[in-house]
Amino acid sequence: MEGKKLNRYFRIYLLRLKLSFKILVNSFTNFIIGILGFLIIQVTGIVFLNITFSNIPSIEGISKYSILALYGFSQISKGLDHFYSDYLWHLSISVVLKGEYDKFLLRPLNTFFQVLIEKTQFDALGEILIGLLIYLYGLRGLGIGFSFKIFFLSVLLIIVGAIIYTCFKSIAASFAFVYKDTYFLLKAIYSMSDFTRFPINIYPRFLQIFLTYIVSFAITSYYPMDVIINMNMGSILKIIFVSIGLIILTAYIWRRNEVRYESSGA
Repeated sequence: MEGKKLNRYFRIYLLRLKLSFKILVNSFTNFIIGILGFLIIQVTGIVFLNITFSNIPSIEGISKYSILALYGFSQISKGLDHFYSDYLWHLSISVVLKGEYDKFLLRPLNTFFQVLIEKTQFDALGEILIGLLIYLYGLRGLGIGFSFKIFFLSVLLIIVGAIIYTCFKSIAASFAFVYKDTYFLLKAIYSMSDFTRFPINIYPRFLQIFLTYIVSFAITSYYPMDVIINMNMGSILKIIFVSIGLIILTAYIWRRNEVRYESSGA
C-alpha cells in the first residue's frame, strides 16, 4: 500500500516538474538572467577565497583546496534545496496572509508535499553546476581521485544536506500559519548557513556547538567533508543523529503550526 502511495506521489511530482519546465521554456530569458545572477554570486565568492588564500596559506591548518571542496559541496546542497523547495519563501511572505493556502487543504494530497512541488526553481541549476565544479576542483587539489565510494558518499551526503536546508526553511515558514509573515525569521536562520562556508573549527566552541546541534548547517558541509576526506566515524554518527532528530522536529512543528491556519488573516 505504501509503495503504491509513494509511486503515486512520484508520478505527480514528475508531472508537476514537466509543467514547470514548459513554463520555463516560455520565459527562457528570465531563466538566463537568473542563471547569470547566481554565476555572479558564485564568482564573487571564489574571488574572495582566492584573495584570502593569496595572503594566508591556510586557515587553522586547513588548505585552500579543503576550503574549496567544502564551499563547493555546501553550494550543491543549497542549490538542490533551492531547486525544489523555493515556494517556502512565498509561504513565509504572503501565501498565508492572502488565504492562498486554502487550495492545498482542498486537495487529496499531503499539504507539505504540495508546498514543495508548487514551484520548481530552475535557476538553481547554475548554483548546482558551479558548486559541483568547485567541489571537484577542490577534491583534485587534495589528491582525492574519483571512485564509486566517493561518488556514493557525495550523492548521499548532498541529499542529506539539502534536507537539512529544507527542514530549517520549513520550520521558519511554518510559523507563518501563526504570525502570517515570517520572512525575516526565515532570512535570519537561512543566512546562518554562510558560517559553514568555512570549517567550523575556526569558530569559538559555543558557535561550533550551535552550528552542529541547534542551527545545524555544519551538517550540510563541514561534517560531510570530514567523512569524505577523512572517513571520520564520529562525523557519520553526528550526521545521522542530527538529521533524524531534525526531520522529526520539523514534522512536529509543521503539523502543530498548520492546524492554527485560519485562512485569510489580513
